[in-house]
Amino acid sequence: MQSSLEQALVKTQETAGEVADAPDQAAALFQKTLAYYKVFTHISLVDRNGKELIRVDNTGVVAKEKMEDQSKNAALYLALQGAPAFTELLISPNAEPHTSIVVPVPSKNNSPLIERVLVAEINLRNLLSII
Repeated sequence: MQSSLEQALVKTQETAGEVADAPDQAAALFQKTLAYYKVFTHISLVDRNGKELIRVDNTGVVAKEKMEDQSKNAALYLALQGAPAFTELLISPNAEPHTSIVVPVPSKNNSPLIERVLVAEINLRNLLSII
């Protein structure tokens, strides 16, 4: 499972880099990632305050009123310091184990200040069925 988590981390970092290069294409990039990597359940672009700017799940772009506040997500603050992080293991209401990978979105102007992070939720049951 570790190598699959590592692969998910690498894909999340690649997607963050693509978003840095083409922020207006974030929704399309997220949809492409979700289509090819079935371990992800949704991907969000989050600002420094923990506000989801865009969120895409398997049904498409999520309405603004359904977006979540990520400000209590401890991994957000690690990513804002430049380090990728995993959230703790959580169990969803339908008894699915999941975790999130949170990675910084590189600054286009090479500023050391991280303005946005990418949050990619992984269904661990899906991950285990792949390996």
